[in-house]
Amino acid sequence: MSINFKSTAISASTLSDLMDGREKEDLIVLIASSKGKPVHITDVDIVAVTKNGPCAIFTVAEHPDKFYFGGTILTGVVRAWADAYNGDLTAMREDLRKIRDGIPVILTREKTADGNPITRANFDC
Repeated sequence: MSINFKSTAISASTLSDLMDGREKEDLIVLIASSKGKPVHITDVDIVAVTKNGPCAIFTVAEHPDKFYFGGTILTGVVRAWADAYNGDLTAMREDLRKIRDGIPVILTREKTADGNPITRANFDC
């Protein structure tokens, strides 16, 4: 039996197909570059990579060659979307990708009352 070790390793080490062919960029960079204007979420997924459990990752129309980790609030939003699909992430992602310009959201970086940084997501824009 013969396998392609490189492609098998890449496949086994990729958490989501959403990451394929894209570079990870820090969410803070996206927030700074959007300057308070909406970005448009075009795809999402939930991956298990943090000590706190699953985390959302997403792409935006403005930077199709990048992907971002969403943090607590965006992970909650993506979980709510998935729950509306009875947990069927595949169907949810397919429907999200059909939305012409994506879902607009304004992302801002703030601090909690305890002084911890948090990313706020305003979908009412």
